[in-house]
Amino acid sequence: MLTDLLRSSDVETRRAAVRAVLHVGTKEAIVPLKYALLDSDRQVRFCAALGLAKVTGQRDWELNMDMFDADEEKYLSHWKDYSEPR
Repeated sequence: MLTDLLRSSDVETRRAAVRAVLHVGTKEAIVPLKYALLDSDRQVRFCAALGLAKVTGQRDWELNMDMFDADEEKYLSHWKDYSEPR
């Protein structure tokens, strides 16, 4: 259901959905969070990048909004290219 909400035309709904997915905290959150990296809203993209760092345990990729604003493409590129190790 949260994945469906990430496709909403309402930005506030997408923001709430990505925050909820971020807090799921399991590997099942990876695909919806990667989808959210493509969102038109900066806050949704930020939450997606932060969520991916937390879910995958990559603490060196955890960020705050200032870091994201300074080099958004660095974080988006990292997570777009990420695939879960087997």
